[in-house]
Amino acid sequence: PAEPDDDSVWREGEFEEHRAREAAAKAALLEHLRHRSYVRLAPSRVAGVGVVALVDIPAETDPFVPPNAHLCRAEQSIPLTSDELQSLPPPVLEHVLSFHDSTPGRVPVNACGTVTMDASW
Repeated sequence: PAEPDDDSVWREGEFEEHRAREAAAKAALLEHLRHRSYVRLAPSRVAGVGVVALVDIPAETDPFVPPNAHLCRAEQSIPLTSDELQSLPPPVLEHVLSFHDSTPGRVPVNACGTVTMDASW
């Protein structure tokens, strides 16, 4: 939870627990950034957006495992039809299609739009 406003009070031990969780999450993030950040998104030479290695990726490694998975929100997709996709401005359509695999007539699009897409896409 976020820190309480000035007019609220932490229950006994709650502040220390909050700070401990915060410190553990920060340590996990730094460990991930230092030792397990493997990829980034970049324009693809083939089409759309591709995943590019930042560093060598060890064999049998999933480069998309986030640190602090318990803090990540579950992603949901909403299938859009061809007609719905064609109603988008052309640059937005191109951007959406660069991230999403399509099946004939339907494309599952992240329910939060393109602003939440990351290297796991």
